Amino acid sequence: MLLNSPITNIPYIGEKNAIKLSKLGIFTVKDLLNYPPTRYFDSTEVIPLRNTGLFQSYLTTVGVVHKLRSIKLKGKRTIQKGYLIDDYGDKADITWFNQPYLTKIFDENLKVYISGKITTSSTGKISFLNPQFEPVKPEQVSLGRISPIYPLTDGINQNWLRKRIKYIIDNINQIEDLFDDLSTRIRNKYELLDLKDAYKSIHFPTSFAEAKKGRDRLGFDELFAIYSRIIRAKNKRKKNLGFSKTIDAFAVRKLIESLPINLTTSQIKSYKEVLRDLSSEQQMRRLIQGDVGSGKTIIAVISAYATLTAGQSVIVLAPTTILATQLYDNFRKYLPTNIKFDLITSDTVKKDKESKADLIIGTHALFSIKRKSKSKLGLVIIDEQHKFGVEQRTKLLKLWKDDSKIDILQMTATPIPRTIAQVLFADIDISRLEKRTTVNNIETFVVPEYKRESFLDWLRIKLLEGNKAFWVFPRVESEDDTGLKHAYNKLQESLKEFSPSLLYGKIKEQEKNKIINEFRLNKSKILFSTTVIEVGIDIPDASIIIIEEANMFGLAQLHQLRGRVGRAGQASWCLLFTTKNDDERLKRFSILNDGNDIADYDLEYRGPGEVYGTMQSGLPNLKFAKFSNNKLMQQVKEAVEINNSELDQ
Repeated sequence: MLLNSPITNIPYIGEKNAIKLSKLGIFTVKDLLNYPPTRYFDSTEVIPLRNTGLFQSYLTTVGVVHKLRSIKLKGKRTIQKGYLIDDYGDKADITWFNQPYLTKIFDENLKVYISGKITTSSTGKISFLNPQFEPVKPEQVSLGRISPIYPLTDGINQNWLRKRIKYIIDNINQIEDLFDDLSTRIRNKYELLDLKDAYKSIHFPTSFAEAKKGRDRLGFDELFAIYSRIIRAKNKRKKNLGFSKTIDAFAVRKLIESLPINLTTSQIKSYKEVLRDLSSEQQMRRLIQGDVGSGKTIIAVISAYATLTAGQSVIVLAPTTILATQLYDNFRKYLPTNIKFDLITSDTVKKDKESKADLIIGTHALFSIKRKSKSKLGLVIIDEQHKFGVEQRTKLLKLWKDDSKIDILQMTATPIPRTIAQVLFADIDISRLEKRTTVNNIETFVVPEYKRESFLDWLRIKLLEGNKAFWVFPRVESEDDTGLKHAYNKLQESLKEFSPSLLYGKIKEQEKNKIINEFRLNKSKILFSTTVIEVGIDIPDASIIIIEEANMFGLAQLHQLRGRVGRAGQASWCLLFTTKNDDERLKRFSILNDGNDIADYDLEYRGPGEVYGTMQSGLPNLKFAKFSNNKLMQQVKEAVEINNSELDQ
């Protein structure tokens, strides 16, 4: 038997069951071996019927089933009734539904575990309703032990799946290519189980502590494989010789002195790290991670200008036309007028398929242009990099020759949990920007539905006082009339004095820009929108953001949305509407202001699902490990270093 052997090689798995298992992502022996339980059912405590407590609702006991008969009901329904006598001679009624085959299973010599819900009458009579059962054997699979609970699909039940996995565990030594790749030194240092023992422990543990040891070992392997691959990629990249740049340090210093703001300590540190990378012969892969309002655009401007002074051209990629246009305006504002700029979006690419500019800013439309600049491309800046997949970034670079030498600067305001950054961004150098100010000028409130009427009165007062508001919805339209368009149509008349406007993804780019500009120029005081305003929209005087169905958003996304207001330091408000008034996540979010703290909390509370959007694609979903396990992440980092040193010897 091999790890890649089809599951039809396992007894009692035919083609029909193989099709059912495929819906669970199980195709091979390896898939089944690595199919993790989500939890465990503990039926190790066997209780005699006479010791049943008055308020006990669940019971596992041992006995013999007698006189089980099947009774026909209306239609095709049946009911099976009998009784159990335990080892002490005490009796309990048993009822199953629509399982007539059970009458052929039990005989008066078959001792079984019975486990399930019970009812106790006023006279003390005990009855089981649709209980689980399993014959008593030297080694149990489901009852009388700690048994695994697996995710299922139609036609597959727990007991059947356990038996198939039990077969593999019992024959694990027959899997010819199952080897433990971790050295004895690493296993001993971190007190990790042998690989085969780990599989036994996670599927059929004798204790919960043993199950945890099994999960720790298999989780260690998952992260070890990921981190090893990333370190190999990083080492390979470090060997790539990039385009070393002779930067005009004097010109860069003059640019920085001309900026209308003083740079923060973290901005100074970050731009110096970038300039050092640009001057190096090694290809740069750096990520600028900064909370909303931390000044990432300034770092991009300095980096681009430094590259231009070295005689090389720059591409800036943004996920939306609105953001690309905004970046274009900012670069034009900060950089010298003699630089040739170009803005490439879906609105412009049809008119101009070529660009001779040395600094091109645009959206996905950049993939369609032909660069005609005489200078070679030296730097690609990708804003809100998590909005682009690896394939898109690769496609962008391959539009030009020597793509492996082009320096890449990525930027994101999406908070990256520290534990994830340590491992999954190990092949990228990270510069973190701190907030420009520690003053918390945004108050965040979770608003229950019953306060909506009073909220509308409050909103009207705030708008009359000169405030501007975003009103964000998760959906454009919905069947229950809770979407963006319905709300806009419903409230447009009552708020007409504030000239409400409407913005969502399918509106044409030119119209989007017009709507945003009208909002920026105070021609509209309230903007009804989807999350298209999440990334990079800079309306400094906006001070209110209302988020409908806030429980549908991840906390990192809520933090991005909240960052659309209060950008000039003015008093601002973020109102989270939800029908789930006891949502602990939203309550916690309302008191957290730091993006990193929010990301760490959301990772621990919800798992990595939301965070995957901030990472390079192509990474596997974790089955056993947790990214929030900081201790495990640190151990994996150390272990990879130990392993690499052993290989070098």
